[in-house]
Amino acid sequence: GDELVDFAIKVKREILKSNVTNSANLCYLTKNSTKHVPTLLNVPNILDALNINQLGSIYSSYSLEKFNKAGGSARAETIRQHMGLENALTFLLASIIIIIGATAARRQIEVRTLSDECLEKRFDDGWYLRFELGKDNFGDLKSKQSRCIPNITAKAIKLISRFNTSWQEIHNKKSNNLFFGFTTSFSTCGHLLHSSFDRVLDTFCDYIQIPLDSEGKRWYIKSHQLRRFWAYAFFYKMGLGELSTIGWYLGHSETEHTWAYILESFDGKDKELQQVKASYAADVLQNKHPASKLNKSAISELKNLVLVHFNKKHIKFVEKYELEDFLENLISTDNFDVQPKFIKDVSGSDYDLIFILNNNREIET
Repeated sequence: GDELVDFAIKVKREILKSNVTNSANLCYLTKNSTKHVPTLLNVPNILDALNINQLGSIYSSYSLEKFNKAGGSARAETIRQHMGLENALTFLLASIIIIIGATAARRQIEVRTLSDECLEKRFDDGWYLRFELGKDNFGDLKSKQSRCIPNITAKAIKLISRFNTSWQEIHNKKSNNLFFGFTTSFSTCGHLLHSSFDRVLDTFCDYIQIPLDSEGKRWYIKSHQLRRFWAYAFFYKMGLGELSTIGWYLGHSETEHTWAYILESFDGKDKELQQVKASYAADVLQNKHPASKLNKSAISELKNLVLVHFNKKHIKFVEKYELEDFLENLISTDNFDVQPKFIKDVSGSDYDLIFILNNNREIET
């Protein structure tokens, strides 16, 4: 990314120094690059795979067919063979958006309104992202939040900040918005609008050729799907016991909202969800997760089922993977389930996880 940014900035400065009255004519500048943009003829070796051979976007080339025989984008197919600098920068922008969306779980409006000072380095705790919460605000007052992010996200943010700061300087503009700068056009500098945000992701999906479905249609990445990806990844890794943590990171005001958010893509019989529930129950039975004192009898009853099934004298002699398989089978056959029960009181909202046995008795864990 750094090499592409350095290359683009150098090309842009050469265009400004040229005597071309209409610098927006990228086709003319490409054809006369020896005179006006000599850097374009010396693309860094590390960018060879992109095969950049013009300034403007391939999508602006009217000499190319718009659709191929299959109904797909013929110009996207051409970009995989060679592209314009505009295309390369658009794909860089898309990559940064995807990294932020998939690793920081931010809404589109939260990403588009990030400040150029959104990064916070905590020496004892890594990088944090500062942003304005996109929902659950009081009137017009934006709630300012901060969440931990991985190093790759911080690196991506620093890259787009450096690029757009230079882009603003070249265009004699100034903004404290992280994404104010390049937005798909080599000739302009402005805000990354909702429509541009979606278009950037769409063209990237065409470029990397996300597989077509049974009807020959391509799935296009949307910002809310990147956010949901983060929620599912964390949920599968950390399990039912961390619903509050997931909700906090997403910016949900209530854990019940988080649970509904996770369930939106499940029908209740999904194997993945059953595995998460079985893993939590296994941890409780093997004393790896704390349980309510009120639930001792329920745990004892479930342990007896396990010990009889495996013909063991103690639960510690049952391998965890075997225990999880057994519990998952109970869940899939509707003999056992784990469900969150949400509680609201003067101190706020919380939840308990309920063991539901086939006799319909509910016991808190």
